[in-house]
Amino acid sequence: MQLKDIDIVEFVDGIDVVHQEQSYIIREGEVFKGLFYIRSGIVKILKKDDNGKDLLMCFISSGDMVGITTFFNDDTYQFSAKAMSNCNLLFINPSEFNVLLKKSNDLNKKMMEILIQRINFLENWMTNVLNLSVEQRLAESLIYYSISNKELRDDIQNNDGVTINYSIDELAGITGSTNGYITKILNQFSNENLIERINSKKLKISDYLGLVNVANTTSTVA
Repeated sequence: MQLKDIDIVEFVDGIDVVHQEQSYIIREGEVFKGLFYIRSGIVKILKKDDNGKDLLMCFISSGDMVGITTFFNDDTYQFSAKAMSNCNLLFINPSEFNVLLKKSNDLNKKMMEILIQRINFLENWMTNVLNLSVEQRLAESLIYYSISNKELRDDIQNNDGVTINYSIDELAGITGSTNGYITKILNQFSNENLIERINSKKLKISDYLGLVNVANTTSTVA
């Protein structure tokens, strides 16, 4: 479930803001100040582990909302959100958004559906960390990042090469593994012609369907 500009812009007097690539939109632990509707761009959602290290939870993009779970449940942001590309956002004051929800049953329903999706995602994420091998988790992470970028979807559907930026630290975080083991698996994927490592921060998915098969293969947890 994703929103459209007409769902938000037509009814909310928000403030247009731009976040440059690698800038934080919100930080975990900050006092809740409002919501951010993503008009364009890709945002990564981060959660700190017990050691204070950022773990990559997921990527969200245009039509999604930053801060929706905090709006309903908490006084402080429970996650950090960081721009992966230049992002055009609409900041929405929480009091105004609350009034809008009361006026629009349709928007209220969509917000509930989004909230349920977020809860289901977190449950699935925890299950994957516990039950999937690191290879499967890494394949899923690369797949998820690709499909979250609308500009890449035609290439994915045609199984054409898809180039994405990546970080060993982030991939290790989202898979619950170590940098060294992630590097080993990336080299394995490269030898199997699933990906091509262009440099230390960029790779090309050469065989998208092959990655899907890896993600769906039953194996022993690593």
